[in-house]
Formats: sequence, structure tokens, C-alpha cells
Amino acid sequence: MTQTIYGGKVGSELLLAGHVLNVTLDAGAGARLQRLYGGTVVESAALSASTTYGPYLHDMEFRLSALAGATVTIDTAAQTAQGLNAAKTAAADSLVSKDGTTGVWRQVPAAGPVMRVRMTGTGTVTMDSATGDLGAGTVTTAAYIATVAGTQIDDYAYPGDAARSIRFTLTGTAAVEVY
Repeated sequence: MTQTIYGGKVGSELLLAGHVLNVTLDAGAGARLQRLYGGTVVESAALSASTTYGPYLHDMEFRLSALAGATVTIDTAAQTAQGLNAAKTAAADSLVSKDGTTGVWRQVPAAGPVMRVRMTGTGTVTMDSATGDLGAGTVTTAAYIATVAGTQIDDYAYPGDAARSIRFTLTGTAAVEVY
């Protein structure tokens, strides 16, 4: 089934883990897209061309807003399983943290400025922080850095009192969960 979104309107779709979703720009100047995981925006982008999303390890919610004069189609029939085998899962694990994708700005958790982080895998976990929403404002690079060497590490990361958003960058097979 397809969903068509016309200029000035908003649509949403749930992308199931292991599936793909096609977004087609049929006419006009484009659209705005937000990808959410667990209610938190993990990606916000302007679309000017047709794009395929997924597969992801977790269910993702997509919200699309067609710009004035634009027509956008979400192809839910394209949500075909991609068969996440062990090799694909291992490759995705090196790119995805439990709460989103590496290198993407997220709001600071409601728990406050000191957050618990659990790191696994092998590699480096670097956290940047910003005083504004989703990377706006003053950015502090490398506010927190940890190296993981194959054993689980539980730690507390402090992005700063004024931090409103954070971004984790992962190398190797490192993964991070934020509590």
C-alpha cells in the first residue's frame, strides 16, 4: 500500500526492523523528513530526491512533511524483509548505537546532565555536546571519550550543565546505550 502526501501536509510511517522503505518525490521542491527511535528524533533532513531507508536493527518511525507544491509517496509495499544475517548484523552493529545512529544529534536524556552509558564491542566512543537543540548553539567536541577493548564498560558521561543535545561517534564495533 502507498501513502501520498501533498504540499503542506504531514504523513508518518513505522518502518519495521529489517525492512526497507522507499520515499519517492513525485513533484515539487521537496520535503522534510524526521526519523525517530523510541520517540527521540535521531535524524532530521531535507529531501530533494527519492530515497530508500533501512534496513535498521530497530523499528523506526518516519515523519514526512511535503513542502508547498510538492507530492511525496511513501511506499509501504516496499517494506520487504531484508534478511538480517549474521554478517549484516555485525556490520550494522558497528554503525548503530542502541538509541540511534552514530554521528547523529539527540536530545540529552531526561535523566539530566549526568547520564549512565554502557559501552560494548571494541573501539572508541566519543560524545560531543551542544547548548542548543540537535547540535545548535555552542558545541563542545569530545566532551567525553572512552576506549572499549572487548569488555563491557559502565560509566557516567557528563556533557556539561548547559548541554541540551549530544552526539556519539563510534569506531570499530563499539556500541553505546544511554540510560
